[in-house]
Amino acid sequence: MIGNQTNRDVAMRKTLVAAVITLFGVLNAHGGEPPVRFDQAKIAIYPPQQYDHTYSGKLEIIYTKTAEEMARHCPPNSHGQRLGCARRNYPSEGHCFIVIAPAAELEAIGYSEPTIVRHENAHCNGWPADHPGLRSLKGAETADEYYARQYRWKTFTLQATKRDG
Repeated sequence: MIGNQTNRDVAMRKTLVAAVITLFGVLNAHGGEPPVRFDQAKIAIYPPQQYDHTYSGKLEIIYTKTAEEMARHCPPNSHGQRLGCARRNYPSEGHCFIVIAPAAELEAIGYSEPTIVRHENAHCNGWPADHPGLRSLKGAETADEYYARQYRWKTFTLQATKRDG
């Protein structure tokens, strides 16, 4: 024992200090944010199986480069996000028009382009806008994972607003 501390207490404190130092190193190396990879299969963004298939009509996908371009095509969702949108039977019957947000914004909230395309493609297949049957592919993300994704998106949009404004 050292004073009132056991060897185990000292070892735990050393481990904690090392972890904090490592965390600050990671944060500094990555511009203040730790590198986070979100498991796409755990995010509840996928449609029910009856809508989760290739669109049989003519499909056009636009990948936008800026938030302004995205805003011209898509309304925000209930969280104020414009990640993608689909217009079924547009510009005519049997056509579907999908617009995808800039890759940097998708990455900020933890989504990949293929995940958003898959989601929007389901709307082309008739999945309603209120998303009945929304699912994840495996398990579910934890509340911490969800809030981490939301925080990253909000930080990204604040930085973009300051940069563009």
